[in-house]
Amino acid sequence: MSAVKEDYLPGLYLASSKTPSFCQQQEEEEEEEEEEEEEEEEEEEEEEEEEEEEEEGEEEEEQTVLFLVFI
Repeated sequence: MSAVKEDYLPGLYLASSKTPSFCQQQEEEEEEEEEEEEEEEEEEEEEEEEEEEEEEGEEEEEQTVLFLVFI
């Protein structure tokens, strides 16, 4: 039985030592993916804001032109 325990414990130790690093790798990968998604969402929001600002700027220009025409 001692031979079985000796064989079993190192395997258990190796498995337990590998598992946390594997979990850590998965967690790090998930965190990186979440960060990338957040960055993409922020970029999309910035682009939308810029487009809205451009549209508002165009509307203001049009209003100014119309206002000048009516004067």
